[in-house]
Amino acid sequence: MKKKPYIHYLLDKFRSNSISQEEYRELLDYFDKEEYQGDITRYIEEELPRMDPTVDEEKLAASLLKVDSRLGRIVQMENKTKSLFVRLLPYVAAVIALFAGFTLYTLINNPTQTDDVQLTYEPNIAPGDNHAILTLEDGSSIELSRQHSGIAMQNGAISYNDGSAIREGSSKTVPLTLKTPKGGQYQITLSDGTNVWLNSASSIQYPNQFDSSAKRIVKLTGEAYFEVSKNPRQPFIVQCERQEIEVLGTHFNVNSYPDENFVKTTLKEGSVRVLARTGSLSSIRESVILKPNQQSAIAKGSNKIQVQEIDVSLATAWKEGYFHFENLQLDQIMRVVGRWYDIDIKYETDVSGIRFSGRFSKKRGLRQILDLMDNIGDVKFKIISDNTGSSEATVVVNKR
Repeated sequence: MKKKPYIHYLLDKFRSNSISQEEYRELLDYFDKEEYQGDITRYIEEELPRMDPTVDEEKLAASLLKVDSRLGRIVQMENKTKSLFVRLLPYVAAVIALFAGFTLYTLINNPTQTDDVQLTYEPNIAPGDNHAILTLEDGSSIELSRQHSGIAMQNGAISYNDGSAIREGSSKTVPLTLKTPKGGQYQITLSDGTNVWLNSASSIQYPNQFDSSAKRIVKLTGEAYFEVSKNPRQPFIVQCERQEIEVLGTHFNVNSYPDENFVKTTLKEGSVRVLARTGSLSSIRESVILKPNQQSAIAKGSNKIQVQEIDVSLATAWKEGYFHFENLQLDQIMRVVGRWYDIDIKYETDVSGIRFSGRFSKKRGLRQILDLMDNIGDVKFKIISDNTGSSEATVVVNKR
């Protein structure tokens, strides 16, 4: 069966008064874009046969004038055009009512109601944001400001990316750890100028300054995107579970979450050498050199490296503020969603055969992401929480 356009889904939710605040704002944006006017027109035409014949057109027109005085000019149009307008009026009203925050039902049945009618929004769970904890060499920790998106290392000192100080410099080289919780992300500029973007539920261990006579080594758990500063005399090494990556200067993404079946390295530009290992750093079993637009994958319990061509945007979309899935299994998607919204996932039926493709903004609330998948797939979701907007919740997943 042909899937209906997403804007039709939003219009359905608006008409049933079940639209959320985020979806409502998104619908308003669609009406501002010329390329969606065809979809809006088709929606109106498809709904005409379901139009309530008992609607009083004069009463409706009077209600519309309360919403937007510009309708006065439309109602005065020539008779031959007015006939079509009258037939479309209930749905034109719904469209215009969007901009004033009314529902058509309220306007017609409560003509004396004031203009402060509010939509009823369903509970939602907010998306993640800038959130990280910096652990110092003595074991103490600093919860970093959510008003900033990153930190920088320079001459042993630590500061936010706007230059405001966190800790003064030290001539001594010491290990530091930056960790993001579920629902968090953060960026760091290392002392050599390398930029690292840390995804949710991840950590990176690094020195406050690199020794000029040694390799630049960092240790990663989870996922990060690297833009490595070039230095041919000092290779940059990323150590993860099951692999090690050697680079001179390049842009690449590493996904090394403990709950994923593969450790993946995706190269955007430059060149990297991926080395598979089974335990200690001395147990290197295999290595490959990646070219741009290639991804390596090492399965759990294996030291074999698989390499494939890939659309790099699939691996790096998280850094740009999006979820981007291409024929991905539902359980893999829900692990990604769970990390960003700080939720647990519970499966009550077998969903192993369900896959999705799509690109969604990470700024959406959890309910909107789940509704999108519910609308286009054979699966339904239920959020179990305390209904206060807390980030702590469980999503129950069932196959239809």
